[in-house]
Amino acid sequence: MIRRPVLAAAAFLSLTAMNPLPQLEPVHAVQADGERLEVRVRSNGCTDKSSFSVDVRRDGPEAVVALHRVRRDLCRAYFRNGVPLAWSYDELGLREGTPVRLANPIAPAR
Repeated sequence: MIRRPVLAAAAFLSLTAMNPLPQLEPVHAVQADGERLEVRVRSNGCTDKSSFSVDVRRDGPEAVVALHRVRRDLCRAYFRNGVPLAWSYDELGLREGTPVRLANPIAPAR
């Protein structure tokens, strides 16, 4: 019967609607200097590093970093160009000088 797969799909869709899968956060700017990674992200005044989970994976000689927002910023300030956030290579588990590529999309500031 077809009912079981349809019910399973409906259950999955309702669960993902309640707990959406984390999406890559668009960033306004990125800079990596071999010792730290700095990004500029949108903010309404309450965004900080704890607002993100950071996934780092190796891809040959470089590291690919992905930022996922895990906490919404419900404040009401206006930061037209977003706010800078930085992680040291040590925080990312990387050796100094490792080439880094950011997986997140680049989006213009508002």
